[in-house]
Amino acid sequence: MSVATVSTRRITGLDYRIWLVMSLCWVACAGWFVYETINTTKAQYCSTTFHIIVNGEGGNGIAVCDLDATAFFQIDAPPDAKVEWNFDDGSKIIGDNRAGHKFKAEDNYTVVATVNGRCETKKDVTVKKAVAVDAVKPSVKIFADTGRTVGSRIRFSAVANVPISSYQWALLPTNETQTGANAAFDFPRAGEFTVQVTINNDPTTRQEQPITITDLPLPAPVNPNPFPGAGGASGGGSGVIPPPLFPSGDAANSGTKTPNTNAGANNGAGSTTEPAKTEQAKPKATVIDPDGFKSLLQEVLDGSKELTDLYPFLDYTGSTKVVVNGKDEMKITDFVREKRKKKIEALDFQKDDKNGIQKIKVKLRHGLWPFSN
Repeated sequence: MSVATVSTRRITGLDYRIWLVMSLCWVACAGWFVYETINTTKAQYCSTTFHIIVNGEGGNGIAVCDLDATAFFQIDAPPDAKVEWNFDDGSKIIGDNRAGHKFKAEDNYTVVATVNGRCETKKDVTVKKAVAVDAVKPSVKIFADTGRTVGSRIRFSAVANVPISSYQWALLPTNETQTGANAAFDFPRAGEFTVQVTINNDPTTRQEQPITITDLPLPAPVNPNPFPGAGGASGGGSGVIPPPLFPSGDAANSGTKTPNTNAGANNGAGSTTEPAKTEQAKPKATVIDPDGFKSLLQEVLDGSKELTDLYPFLDYTGSTKVVVNGKDEMKITDFVREKRKKKIEALDFQKDDKNGIQKIKVKLRHGLWPFSN
């Protein structure tokens, strides 16, 4: 028996070690292909570039935070985005586009914000011990959520270079005031406003930020003849126009009825018809967008506002229908009573030509949702 035959195994004429090397190369190539595919898909999904703002300061440079002092982080993602904050010190926060964090050690950190589980944005942060000085001139900065349209509810926070024991907020030229580290003001109309904050009841710390609220964009003009068959001779169809989605005579949907017309009996002298009673024109409802209404409805569920605070926006007040998670339909009064303390994940509604909300569609969150608003 040959020595070469004993020490060397061959598969289809090639040494088995050659087949082993070729197999490892194929596995490595396949892994690299999958990795590149995932990165390419992720890059395409995250076509929007987000930026992290630290203590109200933007820019591309390294942010500086004080040791053992709460720093505020904000990313310019949509208000309803789910953001996971990784502060590079072993702590993580899952919440929205704002977060507060206190670093316990002097070091250089890379803060990573992951938006909706895909898009990562990084910010380099240097943490130093604050240098004691004889006299510190108070400096206060305000930062706020995005969104500047009629019906928006905008949250405001403030940071300062001195310890803060109290906050006093005011919305000018209105008389509305609030206290606390965060304030949220509603803007039901367009115009120029000023948000003012004073810390520690010290007028020298007063800081103001102008806010411009713009009208919602006008809806696209409605095609008077959207159905091909409704044009008579020109359309060539049957000329039948589908009924409205929510007819005014449907008491289950609207709570109002169309005036009745009674035709008299034909007694030989002709017929008599009782004229329909003309309803009084309904005033135009207050305009609001779905995000603004979602915030108001959430406050009603949380107990900080009353259900009657929603009536200026509702076409049928307490009889307005709410569709919950695409299946359960109930009056808004029953919805508020049964879903107390629930969290709203998404909301949309249908309006009439006077901007009154006729029907609301709500998606509620299930299970525990930490750090949700």
